[in-house]
Amino acid sequence: MLDMKEEDYNIFIDNQNIEVNIKTSLQEKAFQLLSEAQISSNHQTTIKSPMPGLVVKIFKKPGDKIIKGEAVMILEAMKMENEIKASTDGIISEIFVEAGKPLEKNIPLFTIK
Repeated sequence: MLDMKEEDYNIFIDNQNIEVNIKTSLQEKAFQLLSEAQISSNHQTTIKSPMPGLVVKIFKKPGDKIIKGEAVMILEAMKMENEIKASTDGIISEIFVEAGKPLEKNIPLFTIK
């Protein structure tokens, strides 16, 4: 007998119930990453520059609370102003750049704790 509930299966063999959870390799990797993120209470996220440019304005300072999607700074690249936003809720723990300074791609901009 096979009882199906999403990816969980109950297989009954010789009056024994065997519980099985089947995941694709992508689902398993996502599960591992989420588990690791939940275990780490001291988790910090460092946001890096997506492109070379010039830091025009910084809206936040270390110690400020931030919510996911909130703009932290403006990066001008190719004559366009790009908002650099928080990828998660938290507190700005460190800002590595200054307004008016040029920077390269993948330079750390700020850290959220």
